[in-house]
Amino acid sequence: MTNNALAGLNVLITRPEPKATQLAKLIQAEGGQAFVWPCIKILSGKDPVATQSALHNLSSGTIAIFVSPNAVKFTFGADFSKAGIMWVAVGAGTAEALRQRGCSPVYSPPQANSEAVLELLLLQNVQGVSVVIFRGESGRELIKETLERRGAKVSYVEAYQRVKPKFDSEKLHRAWQNQAFDLVISTSTEALQNLLEQIVALPANLRAKAALTAMNEKMLHLAIQNGFQPMLIDSAENMALLSYLKRFWHERQ
Repeated sequence: MTNNALAGLNVLITRPEPKATQLAKLIQAEGGQAFVWPCIKILSGKDPVATQSALHNLSSGTIAIFVSPNAVKFTFGADFSKAGIMWVAVGAGTAEALRQRGCSPVYSPPQANSEAVLELLLLQNVQGVSVVIFRGESGRELIKETLERRGAKVSYVEAYQRVKPKFDSEKLHRAWQNQAFDLVISTSTEALQNLLEQIVALPANLRAKAALTAMNEKMLHLAIQNGFQPMLIDSAENMALLSYLKRFWHERQ
């Protein structure tokens, strides 16, 4: 039976595939409308062999931190099992992806962000501990910098890369004018910056109507500077985003 909790809501989704289409289906099942316009494309890292080697060279006592499901996807070629490794996931989706590949135990905080990860008990006393962070080619430096201050030996493995897709800005403008989006979902600073490049000519009144999700201070400032109503969120998981949408739409009615 269809739920109409989001009836009348028009959402622009800028997150990468397949998450974008998955979220669109959840929104439509609740009676809302979603326009999928990924502003980031996720590809394998530039050196997949090095990524695989880094995984297989993890030694007992190492803390392996995965920042996203994509980090898991582009690191594991198959199930992997090695005793003594402490697996840490940023977010429930990342944690589940690790478990599906045979990793155990997996440590993950309730909130899917760097600040919450750094509060894990496992990461408090890390003097001399080797920490390997599997991530994309760039990203926030907070986890690495904080753990290094705590005495850990931290290294990165760039398991995937984020690429700017080819855009048809006019198509996006037409969709925005026709649908008058109530909410724009963006889950990374880079994707938001790519979106902003495309909508320089978008009328200010259309931006002013739309709320825009922000996961950190930089995204918050970009939203305000570009005429959007910022909506702070602390999780990029699709089910969490659906909950945010329901609360947002209920409050706006």
